[in-house]
Amino acid sequence: MNVSIQRQFMEPSPAADATGDRNTFKSPLTKLIDDRTYGRFDKRKSALYYGQYYAEGVQAKVRAKARKKMVQGIETNTPGNTLKDVALYSAVKSVYTRGQTYGTPTGPVATESAGAATAEFCRGPNIPNWGLKSWTPLTAGLPTPEKLGVSRYSGSPREAAQIVKHAGIQFGAARVGITGLDKRHVYSRDCDGKEVVFEDVDKPYETGEKRVIPEKCRYVIVFLLEMPYDAFGCAPDPVGSMGPFFTYSRIDQLLAPMAEFIRVLGYTAIPSSNDTAPNGPFAIEAGLGEQCRADKVINPDLGTMIRICKIITDLPLELDQPQDFGIEAFCKVCDRCIEACPVDAVSKDREPSFDRPGEWVNPGHKTWHGRWPVCWAYAESKGGACGICVPVCPWNKPNTLVFRTIKALVRRTSVFNRVLVKLDKMLGYGKPLSTEDWWRKKLPTYGIDTRR
Repeated sequence: MNVSIQRQFMEPSPAADATGDRNTFKSPLTKLIDDRTYGRFDKRKSALYYGQYYAEGVQAKVRAKARKKMVQGIETNTPGNTLKDVALYSAVKSVYTRGQTYGTPTGPVATESAGAATAEFCRGPNIPNWGLKSWTPLTAGLPTPEKLGVSRYSGSPREAAQIVKHAGIQFGAARVGITGLDKRHVYSRDCDGKEVVFEDVDKPYETGEKRVIPEKCRYVIVFLLEMPYDAFGCAPDPVGSMGPFFTYSRIDQLLAPMAEFIRVLGYTAIPSSNDTAPNGPFAIEAGLGEQCRADKVINPDLGTMIRICKIITDLPLELDQPQDFGIEAFCKVCDRCIEACPVDAVSKDREPSFDRPGEWVNPGHKTWHGRWPVCWAYAESKGGACGICVPVCPWNKPNTLVFRTIKALVRRTSVFNRVLVKLDKMLGYGKPLSTEDWWRKKLPTYGIDTRR
């Protein structure tokens, strides 16, 4: 590992919080976080809720236009927008949202211009403590050690980490990592405006004004789920949008049994997908990838074909460490996602920076800050998600000897990065896939090649 990068990821000694608690975990990403300005972020300011960054009424027009285009596509049997395409996308979206909207945003950001009037402000993977992501046991009869009158699990942190990772893979994760809980990563308020607070209590709970995480919960288990590459190649058509939505349904099916598993061991489990805290910092800290130009986490094996979720717990676990895979250095010379973006939302800056382009960015966070409200507006104008930038990433490669060798080379030196980007283009990788071709392909289960 490059010495300067290695220093970047060295974990400092535990730092004291405002109460003087020396057990508080502080992020090892010391070069990506400015301690002077970094703090907890109000999720309602996220670019996901792009309506607040446009004039009033723009979001409603975008949605109306998208629906009109969908109907026209079905009526004219337009390739990529036929009834079967829309049916596939709508099926997974219906399951993933479960037809439910949780709450109404409250507080100073909750204005019509901020998007609070929309019916989907807090929905699907953004809903905290809801459905299969309940912060408490799903059934009253769960046989916890307390109910059975036996001692709770007492294995070492290393043994606990091993069984947690094993269970995570069994329940559907492609990769599992563990880090500490830096409270600064946790949202100050979640999508519905409820404050997220830490208290010295035994169990997590929720009231009309707040959600409470016990102070004892100091560990975060991070899960990567792989998405279908071929389907994503159809983005931004409905088949492409199907991929992430279906993965969110799988996330719920992973988090629920994992949380119950930890509870039966005798510990607290707070399952979370896109709620409660952003996933990226935890995944990077847990050694599961690096940040990239398109404001995503890239795993060296799975590339950008991932969605991330997590469980906050008090089960003592051995921590993983951040890794330098050469990804961030590669992104400095790669322009594939820049070229692919139809609305010029991806940053063209050579270096990541702390510069804050808008309120949708948390201060003190160093990365490539894109025009993400524009990205989300375009995605919704297409009737779902976009994701055009995802499949073009050169890190999405099969697990072959050739590509394993190339990735090993990238990890050791950046000298050949520009050549590799040019070669990726010349060989035609990342080209869009027509939806009709996708319907004719022979697919593995879930459309995912799990041999990586």
